[in-house]
Amino acid sequence: MLSIAVCDDEALQCCTLSNKIREILEQRNLSCTIRQFYNGNALLQEAGHFDILFLDILMQGLDGLETARRFRRQASDQILIFISSSRDYVWNAYDVEAFHYLLKPIDDRKLAAVLLRAVQKTRKHPREYLVIRRERQQKKVFLDNIRYFEIRGRMIEVHETADRFAYYEQIRVLEDRLQGKGFFRCHKSFLVNLNYVDSYNRQELLLDNGERIPIAKRRYDDFCAELLACMRKNGGILSKNFFSCCPVSWSPYGPSTGSAGSILSPAGTVDGRSRSAFSSVRPLFVCSGRPAHPLRAPTSFLFC
Repeated sequence: MLSIAVCDDEALQCCTLSNKIREILEQRNLSCTIRQFYNGNALLQEAGHFDILFLDILMQGLDGLETARRFRRQASDQILIFISSSRDYVWNAYDVEAFHYLLKPIDDRKLAAVLLRAVQKTRKHPREYLVIRRERQQKKVFLDNIRYFEIRGRMIEVHETADRFAYYEQIRVLEDRLQGKGFFRCHKSFLVNLNYVDSYNRQELLLDNGERIPIAKRRYDDFCAELLACMRKNGGILSKNFFSCCPVSWSPYGPSTGSAGSILSPAGTVDGRSRSAFSSVRPLFVCSGRPAHPLRAPTSFLFC
């Protein structure tokens, strides 16, 4: 099911555009959910949960361009389509990787053409997601936006790159749903997205944002195996001596000379804490960072 957001500070225009989008998709038997937002701040709180966003540029308060900049800084990979009554900002749209720029009043045929091309692009590069029930609503949550899940009693707290929220679900049910999708339960209270792991030792792992997650002793070997499998799937490059020293760790801090079979990270601290906890590490990736999502690749567009 497609999830679409429409943001315009003029409520009538926002509603009209939402209805047109729904009509176009229903005519082609495409199911969708559409949410309306009337300011940029409200959209930013939920922006990571949509496949396609229609965003007005000339809004009071936080305008569309600044909303888009903040939206992209959250590493959001969704398709962004600007709508505006002015041609003056078309070149600025390139800076935030907009898919298209539609001029008001929007021609129905042009809207349909742009929308269907956007839908086709999402199908070429589908993003895996969970649908969870929260506050009496079904919520679509993209897996690549989630750093980890934390179990708190009967609640599961979702830690996204730009948001955090909780909902009710049994951890074993969630673990089964995420089987083979790059998540690993490294501790009874934590289910981690392996794509966000920057380094680890036998006691804990370090995420890309500096957060530390404990690793249960009995889960360590399985964690190493799952991380290796995840890296292979995502095109990670292994060091030539990797298989002679498994299980291993990796750190983004860069190597310095150490004992045979190991590489020591340089002296210093991370978030005010000594790196000694992560001192004995071996490289897995020749280069760091997660692969860019295909939808974020620069794209050309025309305005009309």
